[in-house]
Amino acid sequence: IDAEAIGLMKPGAYLVNTARDTLLDEDAAADALASGHLAGVALDLVSPSPTTGRHRLLANPNVIITTHIGGATYETLHHAAAMAVAEIERLEAGEPLLNVANGAQLAARASAGQAGAG
Repeated sequence: IDAEAIGLMKPGAYLVNTARDTLLDEDAAADALASGHLAGVALDLVSPSPTTGRHRLLANPNVIITTHIGGATYETLHHAAAMAVAEIERLEAGEPLLNVANGAQLAARASAGQAGAG
């Protein structure tokens, strides 16, 4: 979402980005806020500000920024905890894990472990 796309938005609109920080030209959003074109901005993640350590958008009272936890509701946190407990129980029982981020590496380690045990 660049300055051109923001310019096409209705004056006084609120811009909400719950996806990746790289999808939004944050300087363009800050400029649109400063000019009054945008009434507010809500972001679930922003790019770091390497020069000052403080993000430009934080100076505006019409901005909400979360640390990529905008979707962290009671229900999602409870579900994640329940999934973790279930995986630990499967691991203890020697059952295959269902929620593996790197299944190929896990399989390779398991094969290496079994090969060394024999």
